[in-house]
Amino acid sequence: MKKTNAKVKGENKAKKEKKAVKAGKMKSNIFKSILGKLAILGGAAFLTTMVLGGAGFYLLSTNNSNTRLLNSVGNINLMQTANTASELSFRYLLDTKYNNDIVSNLTKMETEVNEAKTYAGKTYAGKVSSIEGKIKEIKNAMKVLSSSYIERGLNPESGLYASFIEPDEVMNVGFTVLPQNIHWASLLNEANNKFLEYTKAVAEGASTEELAAEVSKALSAITDNAMTNVADSRMADGVISSVEKKRTAFNEIAQKDTTIANTKAMVNSLNADLTYYCQELQEMVEKNSKQALVSMSILILGIIIASALVIIVLTTIVALGVKKNIKAFEGTLSVIAGGDMTAKAKTDAGNEFDAFGESLNKMAGILQGTLSNVRTIATDVNESGNGLQNMAESTSNISNQVSVTIDEIANGATTQAEDVEQSALQMSELSKFMLDIVDSVSELDTTATDMANAGSVASDIIKELDDSNDKMTEGISKISAQINKTNESVQSIKKATAVIANIASQTNLLSLNASIEAARAGDAGRGFAVVANEIQQLADQSNKSASDIDKVINALIADFKETLEVMAEVVERTGVQNEKLSDTREKFNVVTNGINDAKDKTATIKKAVDECNKVQIKVDQLISNLSAISEEYAASTTVAAQSMNELNDTITNLVSESSKLIEISDTLEESMKAFTL
Repeated sequence: MKKTNAKVKGENKAKKEKKAVKAGKMKSNIFKSILGKLAILGGAAFLTTMVLGGAGFYLLSTNNSNTRLLNSVGNINLMQTANTASELSFRYLLDTKYNNDIVSNLTKMETEVNEAKTYAGKTYAGKVSSIEGKIKEIKNAMKVLSSSYIERGLNPESGLYASFIEPDEVMNVGFTVLPQNIHWASLLNEANNKFLEYTKAVAEGASTEELAAEVSKALSAITDNAMTNVADSRMADGVISSVEKKRTAFNEIAQKDTTIANTKAMVNSLNADLTYYCQELQEMVEKNSKQALVSMSILILGIIIASALVIIVLTTIVALGVKKNIKAFEGTLSVIAGGDMTAKAKTDAGNEFDAFGESLNKMAGILQGTLSNVRTIATDVNESGNGLQNMAESTSNISNQVSVTIDEIANGATTQAEDVEQSALQMSELSKFMLDIVDSVSELDTTATDMANAGSVASDIIKELDDSNDKMTEGISKISAQINKTNESVQSIKKATAVIANIASQTNLLSLNASIEAARAGDAGRGFAVVANEIQQLADQSNKSASDIDKVINALIADFKETLEVMAEVVERTGVQNEKLSDTREKFNVVTNGINDAKDKTATIKKAVDECNKVQIKVDQLISNLSAISEEYAASTTVAAQSMNELNDTITNLVSESSKLIEISDTLEESMKAFTL
């Protein structure tokens, strides 16, 4: 019977409301659903990746900045050591080009300080500024010192030194005519040699008071000898005048040397301050680098442990939840496959399995109703078969009676007419009964079709569950890929650590070469030896830091390996879930095959009913013939006998077909006993 438009609209509206309620329930239980848990799991993995990546980037950036800052400070120390070597060379050789080298190195120091500013940040900005100020002060003082050396002169050919040596030419000419018992040349050489010692003392920044007194004493010795031993007063006056010129030049040089001594003392003090500031900055950077490394290592380790615990807990919850739901549905399907159609699946889990449970319950309800109808129809068919068999036997008896009646036609046409009328009435009832059988068989065929459709719906539901399981597997694969990316980032950090270790090794080699060269230089290389020792300590510290980082990274890689093993276990459990779904699909195929068998048996019953209809048509024809015989009984006795023989054959077929119908109904009823309704 067709549904009215209003009824169809009402059913559609009810379905929409049910879907809306279901969607709201799923939305409120998003944290109970599998997709929701997988989303949280993916978010945790992504957050862990971002935090670890940020921490690694911060650690590398900080370490890079500190390394560059230490490199700049180390370069400053190296150039300061080079300045010390230039200062030593200047003291021994009294060549102002070494002072120019010092100024050039100070300019390079300023460049290193400017580069250090870009990596210092707020933490070290004050120390770097102090170093920069000291370098500028030293540079300005060295410029003053260089100009003072140029004005004073450090050799007989330049500056005030040349003024001090200039009178020697006049005295050397005059000494050739002086009495031979006086060693004038040795007295002049003594004065010049004392002045040279005095000049070296000035260059070294040592005390010059005693040497200055010795120079004055040597000049006075020349004057005293000239006044005492030179008879020619003009010659004596010439010697004395020349000595006075040398004394005047020496006094001017002494004044200039006071400025040089003060400037040199200031430079030495500034150099000491610069060395202290560089050492202090270096120690501060190394200390902060170690603290940052320890803090960051602890933070990364804590994040890894926390994220690993979260991922393991969420993965375990998802796996156990899926396993629990699959086990529950497996039990329900096993009960249904055993024939108990009253079994119901749970639909209050608050996840994706609720929809599957509702569909399964709906399908079980449809199957239950359909099988109930099939059982009723089987009973009716059995009863109809028995009735048909009884009627066939009755018809057979009637046929025998008709044969007797034909033999006794002569006894009376009236009796024969009554028998024909009774036979016509029974055939009418048989025709009506056969129509009922046709209707029942049609209804049974419709029911079998509905069962087949319900089986198709169940197959679609299984397919949807299979697709949902594939999506879950895909989500797990994405999480595994994200963890692999994080592992690749950690490998990149490990490569950067290897680069740091390589730099430390090269620095250590440089320190060793510097130590060898310093040893070859002897006392002049002591400054290089100190620098080489500092460089070696820096290399050892860098190498140790790289080793610590490498240990942390190796631990991180081990943790990621454990996480990947957990993900592999989840994938394996998902495979087991797919096998369970495959078993469920096979059980539904068994149910579908049973429904198809029922349809085939219904077709057989329908075919038997068609045969009965044919028999009924033949019986109607026979009754018509009997009516004709009743009118012309005398002339048609032979024809009646033949018709009765055909009737006997037909009745025999009817009995056979009714037996087959009973057997079919018994088989169907026996099949229905396997179901609990």
